Amino acid sequence: MFLKKAKVNGFGKILDKEFHFKPGMNIVFGPNESGKTTLAKFILHTLSTPSKDSLKYKPWNSDVFGGVLETSDGVMKFGETSSDKYDKDLLESISFLMEDDDLETLKIDKDIIENSLKKKSERTETGRIIKTALNNLENTDLNKCFAKLSNELEKIKAQLENLKSSINKKNSLYLEKKKLTNELNTLIGKLIESQKSLEASRNNRLSYLKGEIERLKTKLEELKKSLREVQWVEKVEQNIIFEVSSLISKINNVRSEIDRLEGEEKALNQLLESKNEEIESRFKMLGATSHEDLESISLRLKHLNLLTKMYGDGIKETKAEEPLWDIFIDDPTIIDRAEEEEQKYTELKNSLEQQKTNLQNNIEKLENGAKYSKDLSILSAAAGIVLLALGLLFSKLAIFMYIPSVVFLGIAIVLVIKWRKNLSNISVLQEKLVELTIRKPEPPQIWKILSQHGVRNLKELRKKYAEFLEWKATNVEKQRKLIELKEIEQEIIKELSRFNVNGYAQMIVSAVDNLQRTFNEVQELIYEKESLERKLTQIRGEYLSLQKDLKNLHEVLEEELKKHGITRQDVESYRQHFEKYQEIKNVISEYTKSLENLEKQLRDEDSDSTIRQLKSNISSLENNIKNIEERLRELSKQHDNITIDYNQLNELLQKKDELEFKLKLVSLLSGYVPAIFEHLKQSYSHFVENYYKVFSEEFTKFFNRISGQSKNFFVTPELTVKILVEGDLKEPSDYLSGSTKDLIIFGIKSALYKAFYDGNLPLVIDNTLIRLDDSRLSNVCEYLKEESSYRQIIILTSDKRIIEKLGDEANIIYLEG
Repeated sequence: MFLKKAKVNGFGKILDKEFHFKPGMNIVFGPNESGKTTLAKFILHTLSTPSKDSLKYKPWNSDVFGGVLETSDGVMKFGETSSDKYDKDLLESISFLMEDDDLETLKIDKDIIENSLKKKSERTETGRIIKTALNNLENTDLNKCFAKLSNELEKIKAQLENLKSSINKKNSLYLEKKKLTNELNTLIGKLIESQKSLEASRNNRLSYLKGEIERLKTKLEELKKSLREVQWVEKVEQNIIFEVSSLISKINNVRSEIDRLEGEEKALNQLLESKNEEIESRFKMLGATSHEDLESISLRLKHLNLLTKMYGDGIKETKAEEPLWDIFIDDPTIIDRAEEEEQKYTELKNSLEQQKTNLQNNIEKLENGAKYSKDLSILSAAAGIVLLALGLLFSKLAIFMYIPSVVFLGIAIVLVIKWRKNLSNISVLQEKLVELTIRKPEPPQIWKILSQHGVRNLKELRKKYAEFLEWKATNVEKQRKLIELKEIEQEIIKELSRFNVNGYAQMIVSAVDNLQRTFNEVQELIYEKESLERKLTQIRGEYLSLQKDLKNLHEVLEEELKKHGITRQDVESYRQHFEKYQEIKNVISEYTKSLENLEKQLRDEDSDSTIRQLKSNISSLENNIKNIEERLRELSKQHDNITIDYNQLNELLQKKDELEFKLKLVSLLSGYVPAIFEHLKQSYSHFVENYYKVFSEEFTKFFNRISGQSKNFFVTPELTVKILVEGDLKEPSDYLSGSTKDLIIFGIKSALYKAFYDGNLPLVIDNTLIRLDDSRLSNVCEYLKEESSYRQIIILTSDKRIIEKLGDEANIIYLEG
C-alpha cells in the first residue's frame, strides 16, 4: 500500500491544503514550524483507528477539523472507523520514525507483534491441514470412495424429491391462501372505506338538507315580514290611485311649465341686460347719453358722410403719380427726421459693439487671474501638506513646520476662494455677453415705411425727394385742390373729434364708416330690446295664470287624499309596492314548495343516488368477503393436513451438501496434490526459523551498514536492545551519542517491519536524520534508495543535505515557514 494524496481540511496549523505523493521516494522539505510533524501526525491518525490523541491537533482558529488520505487501496477519512484501518501502536512500531521518538521511552508492544506473526502463520496452518488431508488421501482408494459417495447422494436426492412434491403442494396452497388473504384484506379495506363514505355522505346530506331548510325558513320569515310592510296595497282600490296619480301628474306638468317660464324669464332678463350694456357701449362710442340724442347724431353723421364723399372724390382727382409723393406731402420734414433716426441707430450699434469688446477684455483678464489663483493655491496647498508631513516625521522640528504649513494652507484657501469668485464673475460676464450678442438694435421705423416704396437709404431718399419737388413745381392746380382737400380733411377730423374719434388722413373714411355702422347697430339693438320687453310681459302673464291653476289643483289633491285616508307618498310608491307585493307572494310560494321537497328528502335517504350506490357497493363487498372467507377455511384445512418433517429435510440437505462437497473435493484433489504438497513444504521451511533470530539479524545488519562499525549489541526475547560493556548488558542510552540512538530506533523499527509484518506500509520519517553526520547520512540515503524500490518512503525534513543526496530521485514537496 502507498499514499497518493493527502487532503488536509483542518489539522493543527495546516488548513485546506493538498499534498501529492508518488510510489518510491518522497521528500517534504520545509523550515522549522512549517508543519512537517503536523503532516506526519495527520497521516498517522488517518491511517489508524480514531483516538483521543488526535483532538489536540484541532485548529483553534477554524471549525473545520479532519481530512482525507487517498491510497492505492482506497480512500481513508480522518476520524472514521473502518475495518481497513490499522492499529496506531502497530504503525508507530514499524512505519513511523517521529522526531520526538526517544530510546529511553521506546516500548514495543509484543502483543501487537505476536498478533501480526499469528496472522502470518495462520495461512500456513491451513496449508498444514490440507497437507495432512492429502497425506491421508495418498493411502485411500479415491474411485471406491467416489462410487460410495455417489450412491449415498442418489438415495438422499430421492428422499428430497418426495419431500419436494409435498412442499410444493403445501407452498401452492399457502400462496393461494396468501393471495386470497390479500384479496380479503383489500375487500375489507374497501368495505371500511365504503362504510365511512356512506356515513360521511349521510352526515353531509343531513347537514346540507338541515342547513337548506333553516335557510329557507329564515328567508320565509324575512319575506313574510317584508310582505306585511306592503300589505296595505290590498286595502286601496286601484281606480282611486289612478285618479290621484292623474292629479299629481297634472300638478307636476303645471309645475314644470312654471319652471320653464321662470327659466325663459330669467334668460330674457339676462338678454335684456346684455342688450342694455351693448346700447350703452354704442352710446359712448357715438357720444350720446340717451335716446333723445340720436336725432342730432343722425344729422351730424349725414353731414360727415357728405364731407367724406367730397374728400374721396377730391382724392381720386388729385391722386399723385407716385405713392411716395403722398408721404412727402404729408411730412415735408421727412429727410431731416430720417437723418436724425439713422444717426441714433448708428450710435446705438457702435455702443453695443463697444460694450461687447469691453466684456470680452474683462472675461480674458478674469480667466488669467483665475488660472493664476488656481496654480498658486495648488502650490501653496502642496507646500503646506509637505511641511505638515515633515512635522509629523520630525517631531523635534514640528513647531517650525506646523506654523508655515498653516500659513501656506491658509493662503491656499484664500486663493481658492478668489479663484471661485473669478469663475463666478466670468460666468456672469459671459451671460451678459450672450445677451448683447443676441440683442440687435431695431432699425428706424421710417425706413420700414420707405422700404415699401423702394427707398432704403438717405441717398435714395434725397434723390426721390428731388423728383417730388420737380413734380410739385409742374402741378400747381393739383396743389390748389390738395390744399382744399386738406381743409375738408381738417373739418372731418374736427367733426370726428366731437365723436371722440382721433382721425388721421389715412383713416378718415373708415372712421366715418365705423360711426355710421355703430349708429345703425344702436337702432337695431333698440328694436330688439323693445321686442324682448314685449315677450317678457307675455311670459309674466302666462306665469300668473299657471300659478292660479297650480293652486286649484293642490286644493283638489288635498281633498282627495283626505277623503281616502292616504298620503301623496303612498300614491307615488303604490305601483312599486304593488309589484313588490306580488313578487314577494310568488317567492314565498316557491320557497314553501322547496321547503316541502327538502323535508321529504330528509325523511327518505334512498332518494339520494350516491347513498343508493354506496349501499349497493357495501352489499356486494360483504357477499364477496363471505365467499372468500369460506374459501380460506377450506384452503387452511387442506394446508394443515399436509405435514412436513423439517428436521429430516435439514438433515437430508446437509448430507447432500456434504456429499457433493466431498465428491468435488475428491475429484479436484487428484490434480492439485503435488502443488499443494510443494507449497506446504516451502511454507513450513520459511517459518521454521525463529522470529527472534530474524529480528536480531535484521537489526545488526542495518546498524553495521549505516554506522560502518560493529557494536556488541544483544537483542533480548522481549525485543529490546542491550549493549555489552565489560561483560555486562547495559542500556545503550547511557553510553551512546544522540545520533547513534536515532540509528538504533531506526534499526529496531526497520527490523520489526521486515521480521514480523507480512504486508506493505509506507515508511514516514519526521526529521530524525538531522543529527547524523555526512557519512552516516549518506549510508542512510543509500539504504532508503534500496528500500524505496519496494516500499514508499516519505521523509519530512529541514536538512538540505537530504535534498542534495536524494533530490534527483525523489518527489519533492516544499512547505512555507
